[in-house]
Amino acid sequence: MGPYFRSVAQRPRGSLVEKIRGEHRGHLSRLAIWSAVCILVCGTALYSAWSMGTPNGSWTSFLAWMCGWCLVNLAICGLSWYGKPPGDLRKLREFLMLNEGLNVGYLGVGLALGLSSNAPVVQGAGWAIAIQGVALLVLDTWLLMKLPSGAELEV
Repeated sequence: MGPYFRSVAQRPRGSLVEKIRGEHRGHLSRLAIWSAVCILVCGTALYSAWSMGTPNGSWTSFLAWMCGWCLVNLAICGLSWYGKPPGDLRKLREFLMLNEGLNVGYLGVGLALGLSSNAPVVQGAGWAIAIQGVALLVLDTWLLMKLPSGAELEV
């Protein structure tokens, strides 16, 4: 039998890399499903509001911003799915922690816009930003919880 491996860099990486890739792909799938459902629901509601000639500033703004956010999410999913998968657990965790901070920021900015603005278009955009912030916060937290921690990597 070989020596005990003391660090991640010295350990055989095959199974760890595959676990990271699998969790990353699961994350992208969840984000794509969330985004596709949002586009379907919000896009249908937006089309209905416009086709009936009853667009409401706040409501149509909310729906349009939700669709826009989700189109960006789908583009990120597509590029990430076919791009180079993450291989460094530490860097991935750091990136996700940065994203978590941004997600909290989206939530805060969205709530501030939704609650404090007198302009209906800005209110609708704010609520869409807040909802996307919450959704991304939940999805990124889920991925962080599923990734192996540093303690799990030690032998």
